[in-house]
Amino acid sequence: MIDAQQSGGVLHLVINRPEKKNALTRSMYDALAEAVTKANQDTEVSAIVLSGAGGVFTAGNDLDDFRARATDANPKPSAGLAFIEALMDCDTPVIVAVEGLAIG
Repeated sequence: MIDAQQSGGVLHLVINRPEKKNALTRSMYDALAEAVTKANQDTEVSAIVLSGAGGVFTAGNDLDDFRARATDANPKPSAGLAFIEALMDCDTPVIVAVEGLAIG
């Protein structure tokens, strides 16, 4: 799950799946990409802060989700790549607050 909260001109995005050490699923990558893209288009957002809940930034990809994609007969484009492209296209400053594990 991705929690999003705007405070003043700062959009806070929190990877919130501490029971799995914030391992990222396709839907979480999609949510992050969408949030970054929307924030970049919002003139009231002057910065984006990305962090993880529970003392862990992220353990990387959720392996079960990753394996399911590998065996999908009709795989969709990479959600992780779409998130990276959203970050690359983002003119709004992005600050990553890393605590604990940051894998992948």
